[in-house]
Amino acid sequence: MGALTLAALFLTGCGKDPGPEKGYGLFVWDENMVLDGAFAQMDEVIQKQDIDALYQVLSEKMPGSSNLDNYVDHFTKKGTDIYGLAGQPEWGLEEDGFSLKNEMEMIDDANRLLKTKGRIKGIVADVEPYLLDQWDGTDGEREELMETYACGLTEAYKEAREKGLEMLVCIPTFYDHTNPRVLEQIVKEGCDGIAVMNYNRADEYGQMETEVELAEKYGKKVICIYELQEPGKHDLEDINTYYLEGLDELEESRTDLEERFGYEGLSFALHYYEPLKELLDKEE
Repeated sequence: MGALTLAALFLTGCGKDPGPEKGYGLFVWDENMVLDGAFAQMDEVIQKQDIDALYQVLSEKMPGSSNLDNYVDHFTKKGTDIYGLAGQPEWGLEEDGFSLKNEMEMIDDANRLLKTKGRIKGIVADVEPYLLDQWDGTDGEREELMETYACGLTEAYKEAREKGLEMLVCIPTFYDHTNPRVLEQIVKEGCDGIAVMNYNRADEYGQMETEVELAEKYGKKVICIYELQEPGKHDLEDINTYYLEGLDELEESRTDLEERFGYEGLSFALHYYEPLKELLDKEE
């Protein structure tokens, strides 16, 4: 899709202008970074790696708390966007998007109670229905699971727009092979953008080529997520992560993908805070 066509798409309201994003998103799975007020220790990592978005696990304890006020104020003043991070495989069975809607309700409550000008920008939905038994059942069971999941995302996305929240959806690289029609439905109707878990260095471009094409077609964001955990953890092999390759190699990959895709809506994220800190410490 050319620049003029993309611009026309945004002007007609069929998509949102993703806009340029120069830094990295960063997953933060430790809710105690907020609850214990320990987030200041993240500053050095964020500065060194040019982090401009945090995907932070939140909890029902946080709305109205001074620690959440301080967390949001601290990072938004630095120009860092904050998203709630949530999801369980079982949420893929919810055709009405019930649990995702609950998470958005919590974020909306938190935003209303914040005493700072900063706000939580949206939600990153990390549901992963392919971890359920139905995924390994018959083709019909898998298709039904994915259709239910897509419907739940669509319903949750309606809720996100009503609340003025952005909704990003984490997906693996293989939906274009297993459920291409459902993948297109998710991109078109179920999110503001997709975050692709591009966890194999063998063919990073090819693994998300279809996803970028769909994002461009519908004027959505697309985020390439890099894995940083040590091989051997969670069945990861060396080819799945940049732990041994290092951050310089990762940066070369990013530059290559930016040039080859040439899509302004493409950005990048790192999984996740603790291994990133470990890599940065090793490189000192």
